[in-house]
Amino acid sequence: MRDQPLSLVARLLSGFCARHGLRLHLVSGLGQAGIIEGPTGRRHAFVGTRFDLNPQGACELARDKAYAAEFLSDAGLPVPAHHLVLATAYRQHLSRTRPEYQSTLWQGFDEARAFARGIGFPVYVKPNTGSGGQDVECIGSETALTLALARLSEHHRTLMVQKAVEGHDLRLLCLDERILCALIRRPATVTGDGESSLATLIRLHAVEDADRADMERHLSAAGLRPDHVPLAGELVPVLPMANLSRGGHASFRPLDQIAIPLQEAALSAGRVLGLRYFAVDMIAADPGDPQAAFHLLEVNGAPGLAELHRQDETAAAMVKEIYESVFTAILRDLGSP
Repeated sequence: MRDQPLSLVARLLSGFCARHGLRLHLVSGLGQAGIIEGPTGRRHAFVGTRFDLNPQGACELARDKAYAAEFLSDAGLPVPAHHLVLATAYRQHLSRTRPEYQSTLWQGFDEARAFARGIGFPVYVKPNTGSGGQDVECIGSETALTLALARLSEHHRTLMVQKAVEGHDLRLLCLDERILCALIRRPATVTGDGESSLATLIRLHAVEDADRADMERHLSAAGLRPDHVPLAGELVPVLPMANLSRGGHASFRPLDQIAIPLQEAALSAGRVLGLRYFAVDMIAADPGDPQAAFHLLEVNGAPGLAELHRQDETAAAMVKEIYESVFTAILRDLGSP
């Protein structure tokens, strides 16, 4: 019927619909979009990992990191100090077309540098509406910040400068006031052997989908040269973010090892933004300690699980369970038994 394989969502959804008497209409190609139809004729659309479980406005709100951070902070949830930056070309465009925005057009490079000086380096610079860890940089100096802002502004109208916080990178995946799973993520890393340089280790253990220039900038910011030889067994992160789509690795953490305040904060974030199915990314000093500090970084209204599914058999089984829960929620919405 198709000469191309279906996406992960479409494959799993096809089996689910067949078992539960639902009709699945997929677009041609990879099946990245479709409509699920129940026996009463009610329909549920999806594109990629974006399901009708979440209102469109809520997803757009979560996608804009500055908007989301403001709402989360107003609700009393801890978020890192941050500053929104408008690219020069975008500021000029707004000044011509939207004069009523004049009060916000001061958010340029000078203000970003002043903000970073005030909170102290390092800071993260990232696209305000980006995803997957693309174009995220950890910056250790004002000079590097200026270069990063100029470079990223060529491709993004708005950027966020965010205070770097230390701790474990934790993702909680949530659905309808329930946490489906917890992941501890770590960035793409090479392991020293006491003889090989970083350049050699990176070449031998190529990080999938990682840009070599991004790695070089990250290592330079950490004070490491390509000819540096790590000690045997030494772990060296080669990218600043832990996204699986950028070569990161995830391990599951039982929910009874995640402190209740962190779980409550994740579920609260979904309520604040109006989401039913979402992932909350946070940095926690100690995920199991209810007294330890933590910060919410982002809320994702369309979390992707394909990279996690490819990681190993355990992860693949967990992803299937997660999607079974998501599809069951859709089934209920369609009014099916």
